[in-house]
Amino acid sequence: MQVLIGVEKYIIKGNNDFEAFNEIKKNMKVNEEYYLGIGEHVAIVKKNILGKYKYLELQDFNPKENKYNSLVKEELERRFGCDNDRYGMTVLIRIKTLLKNEEFIKILGYLNTEI
Repeated sequence: MQVLIGVEKYIIKGNNDFEAFNEIKKNMKVNEEYYLGIGEHVAIVKKNILGKYKYLELQDFNPKENKYNSLVKEELERRFGCDNDRYGMTVLIRIKTLLKNEEFIKILGYLNTEI
């Protein structure tokens, strides 16, 4: 069964989160937002015009840190809990392709609502 038909998504399974990120980020277009699930965390990420990768932090206790931050190896380790010796799955989804998917829109209707 295929889910989220028409959604641009990439999945890598492996033992090294850093290698997975280096591979999966090749699919990112400049200034497009993506959902990235890697290590022990998920975040919205993007690649800027200079080819630098950023992640959107929205859970920091310091409000000034709730912004796009550099997505470098140190942050993959610290914030995302990435490791080079643990089997895992890395997922990258292009956000704007989700907005055209009826199944995804229906799923959103179940989040943060009373059933």
